[in-house]
Amino acid sequence: MLIDTIKYKGHNIEIHTDDDPMNPRTEWDNLGKMVCFHNRYNLGDEHGHDDVDDFMLHLVEEVSDEYPEIFDKLEENYDDGYERGRNLTQTIVENHYYILPLYLYDHSGITISTGEFSCPWDSGQVGWIYVSKKEAEKQGWDDPAKRAIKYLGSEVTVYDQYLTGEVYGYMTEATTDNGADYQGSCWGFFGDDGKELMIQEAKAEIDYAVKEYRKKYNPFGNLYFNIFQNVFECC
Repeated sequence: MLIDTIKYKGHNIEIHTDDDPMNPRTEWDNLGKMVCFHNRYNLGDEHGHDDVDDFMLHLVEEVSDEYPEIFDKLEENYDDGYERGRNLTQTIVENHYYILPLYLYDHSGITISTGEFSCPWDSGQVGWIYVSKKEAEKQGWDDPAKRAIKYLGSEVTVYDQYLTGEVYGYMTEATTDNGADYQGSCWGFFGDDGKELMIQEAKAEIDYAVKEYRKKYNPFGNLYFNIFQNVFECC
């Protein structure tokens, strides 16, 4: 859908929403793993967990080879009561993973966040995004905890842009037959920052086309060409 048109050096840069964007959770490589549970929406990464308890126990299993005593202690606590076992599971997960809760707001569209929404009727926790502390340490960050949490948050932001339709593309066309004629397009720019980068890219492509046109068709020198090109910009 066309949302804006920018005039630039004898061209129109048409800004569109990307109606068929890549899903960043299924088509990108991500550091974090996003596990969601919802009865109507297929959200986050693909997984085979039956419920939250199954997911949490899976996280414990992932570190149990390195710390075999964990499962013995966990089984003892579950024998003493479900809540006690569940609380220990949560403690183990928090000790071995950087993990953030995910909340979904569902009203005339859906949006996802690591923070709770103000409306309790149309929102609630839908899952988690996480990375093991061991995996985060492999990234070579000076402060793995701070950087991992920030990185996970950025992955959620990008996924939210995908869900809310904040993905853009551009198409360019010449507005005159008397100058450079660059026709191009590119898609898959996420969020406002991506849109600004996209506009810069489109302008750079036009600049290059104008430069090449100047080399080939400007026998009167740069001064004449610059005056001629300024006329295009005013049209």
